[in-house]
Amino acid sequence: MADELAKGATTLNQTSAIYKNIPASSFKYLCRQESNQKWMMRTATSSTGKWTSRLLPNIDIIQKFDKKTKPTKQMTQFLTGHGPTKHYLHRFKIANDDKCPCDGHSPQTMEHLIQYCDGWARERHLLMTQHSIQPNDLLDIGKILASNELTEDWLDFVTAIMD
Repeated sequence: MADELAKGATTLNQTSAIYKNIPASSFKYLCRQESNQKWMMRTATSSTGKWTSRLLPNIDIIQKFDKKTKPTKQMTQFLTGHGPTKHYLHRFKIANDDKCPCDGHSPQTMEHLIQYCDGWARERHLLMTQHSIQPNDLLDIGKILASNELTEDWLDFVTAIMD
């Protein structure tokens, strides 16, 4: 967008008033804000990426997450929902059904594994007890990022599930 505006400015006979009256850093900031707003609107109206949008609902959380974590295969699988869950594998006929072996009737989704699966009950209980959080907090990345220790332990928990 900034490139388009700059190119447009070069074709004008006069320099636009906006370029004369504000510093370049402010102009870049305004462009970034506009770009973020457009991204948020696209995300809100998209029919895909709902899981990722639920976990990373705004640019501030995405930036904090990016600063506090390193990209890994497991985290990418978790954030996109494209990991080794029976629900995902069943979509491609790789698994016979989408049911979690823990109870035989719940779809084995990322949400199920993180919040409800009996196979991960011990690890989940330890994490929640140690950090005084509830099952719903396990998917609230903004809350997870508030504590470095919680972030580290949560990343280990999610990585273990995805492995």
